[in-house]
Amino acid sequence: MDFWRKKIVGRVTEATHYLAFIMFLLTLSVNLSAGDKYEVGGPLAGVYLPPYPTYFGEPAGKPGNSYGAPELQLYPGSVENWRAYWFKYLPVRSVFDRQSQLKNWVTPNIPGCSSKKISKFAQPVYQAHHHAGATFTGHREPPVDIVEIAPGDTIIDTSTDVLPIGMYCVRVIAAVRMKDNTNYRKDLIGVFTVDDGNDDSLSMYKMRIPYVDQFYSIMEFYFHATSKRSYKIKISVASESKINILVHNVSLDDVFTGFVRRSIKKSSVKPVSAKVLANYKKWLAETAADPAKLAALEKSDESVWNGFPRLNTNYNWNMRPRMQPFPGLNKHARYGFDGMTHTQILEKYGRWKAGATYNAANNDVLMTLNKLKLSYTMEEFYKYAPLPDPYPFKDAGYGISKPDGDGEHGWFFAPVGARVLERITGYQNAFSKVANFPEKDLLSQKNIKGIHCALLKMIRFAYSYPALDAKQDLAAIILMNGPFGRQSSTRQRMTTPWFLSWYTQYGEQLMEYDRLYELIMADPLLVKAVSKHVPWVKSSNDIIKL
Repeated sequence: MDFWRKKIVGRVTEATHYLAFIMFLLTLSVNLSAGDKYEVGGPLAGVYLPPYPTYFGEPAGKPGNSYGAPELQLYPGSVENWRAYWFKYLPVRSVFDRQSQLKNWVTPNIPGCSSKKISKFAQPVYQAHHHAGATFTGHREPPVDIVEIAPGDTIIDTSTDVLPIGMYCVRVIAAVRMKDNTNYRKDLIGVFTVDDGNDDSLSMYKMRIPYVDQFYSIMEFYFHATSKRSYKIKISVASESKINILVHNVSLDDVFTGFVRRSIKKSSVKPVSAKVLANYKKWLAETAADPAKLAALEKSDESVWNGFPRLNTNYNWNMRPRMQPFPGLNKHARYGFDGMTHTQILEKYGRWKAGATYNAANNDVLMTLNKLKLSYTMEEFYKYAPLPDPYPFKDAGYGISKPDGDGEHGWFFAPVGARVLERITGYQNAFSKVANFPEKDLLSQKNIKGIHCALLKMIRFAYSYPALDAKQDLAAIILMNGPFGRQSSTRQRMTTPWFLSWYTQYGEQLMEYDRLYELIMADPLLVKAVSKHVPWVKSSNDIIKL
């Protein structure tokens, strides 16, 4: 929860660079470690990084004389590019660099890689423009080793060293050949398996992946380490993919690098009243004493926890029909499929609607289609099951695509991704509404179970929050030049969290957390609900640490 608090602040500074938020960010940093040189703000702000090397007379950190803040070399020997749209306003940093990197596997020494097609690749140098797009300069960097990965190939298959409890990210730094670098992208589906279950069971994650003809972190798969041990990790390219990629290295990164992993918050600045707190404690005691009520609540809690989209999930923000006026979308990626517009699909088959309202206690169904009397459950979603018959458009969670063949245009449809985004924002709406209740509503017996539900939704949202990224938005993936013409997943990487409210309102979640803090601390049933999925959580303080 405290990490969530800090990362919201970090993203506010990326998006708005308001001085007040920058100062708040600095107050959250920890002491400098001996021997390391940190930016202002200490480990939270990050280690000092040198500028990215240039080879053709450009200033250091400005390959191709690209716009804005200088690009940094993220770790020794790195050929990974990292640029942000917000470079035109201020220097934005990658979350991942030499400070977070635990392991760097470089071709030809990537364990478990099934391909033997090892060769050299000289990535082209582009001038990235201040708002959108990039121009090839005609130059190339010195060649480095790559392994060519085809659909069905395994990129890495290994076990990590023993990892402390936390969250980690496995990243694939890769490119495609220039001839394959089309504006309307071919299908590239990444598959990640990891034994991250509490019983060491394997989880499998699939995502649609962006790419360009330079080295960028194209795959970023997150996992929770709920116990201190080694983890088995495997990344491959799904056989349904339509393009080969050129992998230079795979990086394992600690998501929580620079953060203090303890329960920091101790009180609310603007807490609920003593009367509200006493009333809530009374309801908790009555519920715990009634076996039937307790069993019903525990069933509801399980549905709330499992109702939030899993890690490593694509969502559909900028490709939704109401966003189609965005430049680069309706012209190049037509929302619909195989000649049918979205309007025609709705007329013939109906509209998929949310399977639960934002304040629902039962979240087992992701979406429903009333016209065909169909539903798509969270269980089906977790298994990447295609949408059920007789619905003909078989989205399995990462959209369906049909390129025209000219490299510029195609049909794309992602009804599941739209409902995924709706579920993510719905959890936020649930705790935001409760946090802003007037006192009479907080005291109402009609709302009191909903308060508990909203608190759990806040915790569930915060637990996954570090792994949510604008890079997962399907509009940043299906087109190289996506919303506003920006290369939002690569050369103008969008760090604005589309999955939150409008960017001027990000800080409101900090105030909502503060408002609800005393209720979280008073609720032992939250600890019980969370500990089923996060076994190291034993107390309310552990939830705050979460």
